[in-house]
Amino acid sequence: MIIKGKGGIEAECLLASASGYTDIPPIYTLRLRFPRQILAAFSKHTVLRFNGVSNRAVKTFKAIQEIKDNPYIPIDFGKQQKGMSGEYGYNPLITNGDSYEGYSLCLENDRGEHGLTPEEAWLEAMGWSLAYASAMSEAGIHQETVSRLLEPFQMTEIIVTATCWDNFFNLRLHKDAQGSFQELARVMKKCMEKATVRPLTNGWHLPMLTLDEADSYAPADSMRLSAARVCVISYSNHRGEPMDLERGLKLYNHLTSDPKALHLSPLEHQARPLTQSEYKNLKELEASVLSSDLSTSQKMRRVQQLQYHGSFKGWISNRYELEASQL
Repeated sequence: MIIKGKGGIEAECLLASASGYTDIPPIYTLRLRFPRQILAAFSKHTVLRFNGVSNRAVKTFKAIQEIKDNPYIPIDFGKQQKGMSGEYGYNPLITNGDSYEGYSLCLENDRGEHGLTPEEAWLEAMGWSLAYASAMSEAGIHQETVSRLLEPFQMTEIIVTATCWDNFFNLRLHKDAQGSFQELARVMKKCMEKATVRPLTNGWHLPMLTLDEADSYAPADSMRLSAARVCVISYSNHRGEPMDLERGLKLYNHLTSDPKALHLSPLEHQARPLTQSEYKNLKELEASVLSSDLSTSQKMRRVQQLQYHGSFKGWISNRYELEASQL
């Protein structure tokens, strides 16, 4: 189920899997669509592992068309005030600033009236950015540079996997959080509340695979196909062709074959819970720490360190296992 929010923001739960232990949380993989301008802030939540569409891989003409079809327009234009957050509900008429350091501004709306609403001014700025991006692209400048002009007006799409979400929601649902980030957190939380947490298939959390595929393929091939599809953020490849097992294995090998240029982030979305022996060992270590002479805060930190494997609590990702095996 896709949960749609304001401003084109949306969330879809691709897979939610139960750990099989009452004290180990389920793992969720979501597909998210939100304004690209908050991607940097999203990436600060390091327990949320994600893969997203790279602007370097998108031709400028395609990026421009996507913006024309679905531009990002702020949900609210906050009033300037002290602090990091504006006062929401502010909608002034912009009448001053016909020129800025020699640059002429158009502050006349489509009705021939002087003054623009914040949304009209935003779209006017977007038009200039699109025009210059198009001109630079036609001059042969690569999209990895030209795309930077487009980012304030772009939406982006990512796939994110995590086991622990409380800190994210505590911060991003707060009234002082940026408006678009609040809306993203709201639709994510609603999406997760409506998701069905399912038992594991073949012992692994494998997003981007159907149940039939997960049952049909060898476990190693299933993980590789899952990683390949996560890499392109789609069940299809960049040409729109189905990402079947053969193509998936080829892409996976490309990601992992060069030891000097490994691309392992797509491998963070396939994960397994602790085995019974690993779980038993964890509980024994926890008990040993809790009965030690450490201070209470030191005990809590040490127990938390034991519970996490990389960014996941009680779960071990495909990437974590691969890297551990190479030590």
